[in-house]
Amino acid sequence: MAQSPSPETPAILAALEEEAASLQALETALLAERDALTGRDPAAIEAAVADKATRLEQHSRLQAERLARCGGRPLGEIIDALHDQAAAAALRDRLLAQGERCEAINRDNGQLIRRQQDRAERALGILRATDSGLRLYAGDGSTERSGDRQSLGKA
Repeated sequence: MAQSPSPETPAILAALEEEAASLQALETALLAERDALTGRDPAAIEAAVADKATRLEQHSRLQAERLARCGGRPLGEIIDALHDQAAAAALRDRLLAQGERCEAINRDNGQLIRRQQDRAERALGILRATDSGLRLYAGDGSTERSGDRQSLGKA
């Protein structure tokens, strides 16, 4: 027996479309964050992080509104209850794919941040002469352990 259309169906589909648009905006912000991180421009990184936070907050708000409207039911149950199954299923698939892309980009950005932090820590170790395993070249081309040298502050 065919399911009768719910008066909520258009509103729920519109809300899901709005969530999809917010995920697209979040993905764009995450890509901008990645570009800023690889460019190592502090002002660009700060702006990108702020934009990402705004987009994430917007998406979280839309999800909370959907959950409140739909009695806390998971996305799959909401989709199954809608009249236009084909459109709803395509929308669900798009939401899931967008969410997965956002998670992957965010994970990659986190790895970029960790690598840059590691590089900065190593550079600070050189400046502080605390990286005792590091070999530096002397003026005559020989190597010496960094712990054998005076720190920049003592020189």
